[in-house]
Amino acid sequence: MSEFFEAFNAYAMTHAEVINLMHTLFWVKWWILLLIVFWFCYKMQQPVAEKKREERKEARKRRFIA
Repeated sequence: MSEFFEAFNAYAMTHAEVINLMHTLFWVKWWILLLIVFWFCYKMQQPVAEKKREERKEARKRRFIA
């Protein structure tokens, strides 16, 4: 397996497009990971927001009844 990496590194040293591609893929991976984390946080917050919305709706009903 180390022969593969040695050969790949030797090729990458002489071909800049390989380094550019690896750099781009690295940042794409991190942006996707960041989006997944934000999406997960958003989904975790939804039940709390729904509960607060229901509480406001009930308070509005009580205010108009009184």
